Amino acid sequence: MEKECAMCGKKFIPLKYRPSVQIYCSVKCRNAYKNKKYHDNRERIIKERKLKYQLNREKKNAERRELYKLHREELIVKRRQEYSVSRDKLNAQRRTKYLEQRDKIIERNKRSYFKNRKIRRFRNSWILQGHKSRGILFEDFTNWLENKWKQQQGKCAICHKQFAKEEDTKIDHSHTTGELRGLLCNACNLGLGRLKEKKEIISEAINYIKTRNL
Repeated sequence: MEKECAMCGKKFIPLKYRPSVQIYCSVKCRNAYKNKKYHDNRERIIKERKLKYQLNREKKNAERRELYKLHREELIVKRRQEYSVSRDKLNAQRRTKYLEQRDKIIERNKRSYFKNRKIRRFRNSWILQGHKSRGILFEDFTNWLENKWKQQQGKCAICHKQFAKEEDTKIDHSHTTGELRGLLCNACNLGLGRLKEKKEIISEAINYIKTRNL
């Protein structure tokens, strides 16, 4: 009994042991049909796979956490024993590897340091000034910095001193509300801090300079 191939439309005689299942005349047509079906539904298939992977990963992580909680002390003891046995061997391997590739490692670390110096500096400001604890994302913080740098044309917001690079700036923020205000040079930022950021004291300082013709 002849059948029509689902891919190319060619007539073929199916194999005896699977006449009802076989719908392609050859392996080539079967693979071509699968590829076509995949490309037609590619976005949906990828989305489903990602969702399935995420669900499985969360499930496995939850199982691992539960297992770790149950056998925490045993696992800690076991890992300590394994480490104490192989500690000298591991340290020797690390030392030999470092000595073999010492120049490469130093050069790589230097490149990494200079490449990420600006990001590291701004990340420290983001953490130490309390913006992270207030819920401001680091991406929003860096976007604000870039926009402010363009808006101020790379100059201090008070004395209009030109900065050589972004790392030279001081990020001014309100110590009461935590709101970001602008980019200042070190002298102007220190001046605001010394005058306690109070309008009355700043206006009195201006009057003092005017009356004494300084």
